[in-house]
Amino acid sequence: MADRLGAVSGLFDDVTGRLVGLASEIPGGHDPLIFGTDSGPTLGNIAGLDLSITNATTAFSISAGQATDSTGAVTLSLNATMGKVMTAWAVGAGNGSLDEGTVAANAWYFIFGIYRDDLETTDILTSLCPNTDAQVVTMTQASPCVVSETGHGRQVNSRVIFSTTGALYTGLTAGVPYYVVAANLTADTYSVSDTRGGTAINTTGTQSGVQSVTCPPKLPTGYTHFRYLGAARLYGSTFAGLKSAGSRFTWTQQYVSNGPTTNGFLTLLAPPGVRAYASGTLTVSSSDISGVTIASPGTTVATNEAYPVGVNAIVSTIDTFVGGWFEAEADRASRVSVVVQQGPLSLLQVVTHSWVDPRR
Repeated sequence: MADRLGAVSGLFDDVTGRLVGLASEIPGGHDPLIFGTDSGPTLGNIAGLDLSITNATTAFSISAGQATDSTGAVTLSLNATMGKVMTAWAVGAGNGSLDEGTVAANAWYFIFGIYRDDLETTDILTSLCPNTDAQVVTMTQASPCVVSETGHGRQVNSRVIFSTTGALYTGLTAGVPYYVVAANLTADTYSVSDTRGGTAINTTGTQSGVQSVTCPPKLPTGYTHFRYLGAARLYGSTFAGLKSAGSRFTWTQQYVSNGPTTNGFLTLLAPPGVRAYASGTLTVSSSDISGVTIASPGTTVATNEAYPVGVNAIVSTIDTFVGGWFEAEADRASRVSVVVQQGPLSLLQVVTHSWVDPRR
């Protein structure tokens, strides 16, 4: 038996388990996740449990593998590939996976391994919630209350739970699940209801302390542990084709996004609510003399440092467009920054090919 298994495809030899790559090969400098021979779960361990989706279907599968849960308390294990569909969750392969509600068109769904202690069994769950770490938010005393959370990546009917070091406004209770509504939903704000699809909550009174929010999945009865495994996107009511190998998720179809023609944000086809390292190709008109840089939001890029995409770039057979390759960390709203060197572009199109998600 190999003495180590790599959680990131390509870093470890499949037979010997020996290290064949470097942690620096992972965008953002994340360390490889490793299973050792020590007994007991270790926080962060994951091997296998890869995602596979055929384009234009409502089913997906997770391959055999093991992972510790999000707290490092137990080990989740699948001895064989498990397929699930997008209906209400029911135990076992071939059954539903939704944690609550009905399938939401054009939404991102986050996939979890879940563990039942009393039976020591593992199953698969999907949710609109990515289970991000607690994020600090601000709230208004208003009708309705507006929550501000920069680049939050929440979706309609995402389940959120607030906490505070002091007191919340009257109308909200710490530790109680609420649901994001369409009203006031922007990249940086949202309002909530106490039911899915309900009316936005009004707040009164005063608040104190620091307010935070988490977005956990709703676990079925009897299941107490979970581990995030990845994310998938619906177009309409069916999935876009996708496959993963370790931490790399790759689209099996190509989808073109139109970007800003001046400095601004570009939304990539990468999961919201997590910090994914997305890669793809960008295309501009060959008549544009400007250079373009795709960068992680918050990265300082001087205008004169913008990369000229026409240099060493791929040129189409009709010489109408030029393009280049990019890789950048998106924010939790799936956005990267676009920096244009000179004047507005006449065209900017991007194809997101894949992303790296450490699945922690």
